[in-house]
Amino acid sequence: MHEYSTTLAIIEKVIDEARKRGAKRVISVELRIGKLTLLSIEQVRFCFEALSKGTMLEGCELVIEEVPARFKCPVCGRVDNSIDVDWLLYDHTIPSLPSFVCSVCGSGLEIVGGRECIIKGMRVVV
Repeated sequence: MHEYSTTLAIIEKVIDEARKRGAKRVISVELRIGKLTLLSIEQVRFCFEALSKGTMLEGCELVIEEVPARFKCPVCGRVDNSIDVDWLLYDHTIPSLPSFVCSVCGSGLEIVGGRECIIKGMRVVV
């Protein structure tokens, strides 16, 4: 479950940054999580609540913006963010990530979005 380790790293980074700013408490954290990180948003929320207990983040609001997967064709330039990648979370029989192809020219697509896991911001009480 990589949600646990990822969420722990996020919490540690937020606490570190909050302390640098002299914060007593964090009241909200805003994240951007891409679909292709294969992180379950529900599991991140669960881990965040459990791991933040007893810290300056306990009880803070967690806002998560889920970023869709975006692909671009290097040949014709078509950008596509309509490809469904939700099944990647649940189908564990696939030995590796599939090749995504352009519906216009048939070329292999490049990933241009959806891999991010970013702390976008936080609000603190000083």
